[in-house]
Amino acid sequence: ELTDQDRAELLALTKRKKTAQQIAARARVVLACAGEDDNKDIAARLGVSKQMVCRWRTRFAEGGIDDEQRRVGEQGA
Repeated sequence: ELTDQDRAELLALTKRKKTAQQIAARARVVLACAGEDDNKDIAARLGVSKQMVCRWRTRFAEGGIDDEQRRVGEQGA
């Protein structure tokens, strides 16, 4: 479940012009997961794969937004 702070941080990622498109897409997926239960519907609406929705729903559930930011930092290293 998203906290108000998580939601605000994810929304900021989707709106910031300097956010990489991949990160913004992940943030949109996580935000959509908070409002809908069906990965297939989310994937169709966002134009991504069902597997991507499932992956990011799970990763966020396991580690929250801080874990997502850590993962991004590791990829950029």
